[in-house]
Amino acid sequence: MYPEYYEGFHYVTTDSEPLEREVAPEDERIKNQNLWQGTDWYFYRLGQKDGDLGINKRCQNAFYLLGYQKEQEKYIK
Repeated sequence: MYPEYYEGFHYVTTDSEPLEREVAPEDERIKNQNLWQGTDWYFYRLGQKDGDLGINKRCQNAFYLLGYQKEQEKYIK
Protein backbone atom coordinates (compact mmCIF):
# COMPACT_ATOMS: atom_id res chain seq x y z
CA MET A 1 0.00 0.00 0.00
CA TYR A 2 1.30 3.43 -0.94
CA PRO A 3 1.88 5.92 1.90
CA GLU A 4 -0.30 8.65 0.32
CA TYR A 5 -3.35 6.36 0.15
CA TYR A 6 -5.30 5.16 3.14
CA GLU A 7 -8.72 3.45 2.93
CA GLY A 8 -9.50 4.96 -0.46
CA PHE A 9 -8.69 8.55 0.45
CA HIS A 10 -5.96 10.46 -1.30
CA TYR A 11 -3.97 12.83 0.86
CA VAL A 12 -2.28 15.74 -0.87
CA THR A 13 1.42 15.71 -0.21
CA THR A 14 2.38 18.87 -2.14
CA ASP A 15 1.08 22.42 -1.90
CA SER A 16 -0.16 24.13 -5.04
CA GLU A 17 -1.80 27.41 -5.90
CA PRO A 18 -5.46 27.33 -6.98
CA LEU A 19 -5.93 27.84 -10.70
CA GLU A 20 -7.86 30.99 -11.62
CA ARG A 21 -9.33 31.25 -15.08
CA GLU A 22 -9.05 34.62 -16.76
CA VAL A 23 -12.44 36.03 -17.77
CA ALA A 24 -12.72 36.68 -21.49
CA PRO A 25 -14.09 39.99 -22.80
CA GLU A 26 -17.86 40.25 -23.20
CA ASP A 27 -17.88 40.21 -27.02
CA GLU A 28 -15.94 36.91 -27.04
CA ARG A 29 -18.20 35.36 -24.39
CA ILE A 30 -21.34 36.22 -26.39
CA LYS A 31 -20.01 34.18 -29.33
CA ASN A 32 -18.96 31.11 -27.31
CA GLN A 33 -21.26 29.71 -24.61
CA ASN A 34 -18.41 27.63 -23.16
CA LEU A 35 -16.85 30.86 -21.86
CA TRP A 36 -20.00 32.13 -20.10
CA GLN A 37 -19.77 32.89 -16.39
CA GLY A 38 -22.52 32.28 -13.83
CA THR A 39 -23.84 35.83 -14.04
CA ASP A 40 -24.00 35.58 -17.83
CA TRP A 41 -26.30 32.57 -17.55
CA TYR A 42 -28.38 34.37 -14.92
CA PHE A 43 -29.03 37.37 -17.17
CA TYR A 44 -29.61 35.15 -20.21
CA ARG A 45 -32.30 33.12 -18.41
CA LEU A 46 -33.84 36.26 -16.95
CA GLY A 47 -34.12 37.65 -20.48
CA GLN A 48 -35.67 34.39 -21.66
CA LYS A 49 -38.26 34.51 -18.90
CA ASP A 50 -39.18 38.14 -19.55
CA GLY A 51 -39.29 37.59 -23.31
CA ASP A 52 -41.52 34.56 -22.93
CA LEU A 53 -43.96 36.38 -20.64
CA GLY A 54 -43.97 39.55 -22.75
CA ILE A 55 -42.55 41.78 -20.01
CA ASN A 56 -40.84 44.96 -21.21
CA LYS A 57 -37.03 44.89 -21.24
CA ARG A 58 -35.62 45.64 -17.80
CA CYS A 59 -31.90 46.12 -18.47
CA GLN A 60 -29.32 46.61 -21.20
CA ASN A 61 -27.08 43.63 -20.34
CA ALA A 62 -25.97 41.92 -23.57
CA PHE A 63 -26.80 38.44 -22.27
CA TYR A 64 -30.22 39.58 -21.08
CA LEU A 65 -30.96 41.06 -24.50
CA LEU A 66 -29.80 37.86 -26.23
CA GLY A 67 -32.14 35.71 -24.15
CA TYR A 68 -34.99 38.19 -24.59
CA GLN A 69 -34.51 38.24 -28.36
CA LYS A 70 -34.42 34.43 -28.65
CA GLU A 71 -37.74 34.10 -26.80
CA GLN A 72 -39.41 36.88 -28.77
CA GLU A 73 -38.44 35.23 -32.08
CA LYS A 74 -40.81 32.31 -31.51
CA TYR A 75 -43.76 34.72 -31.23
CA ILE A 76 -42.77 36.85 -34.22
CA LYS A 77 -42.57 33.89 -36.64
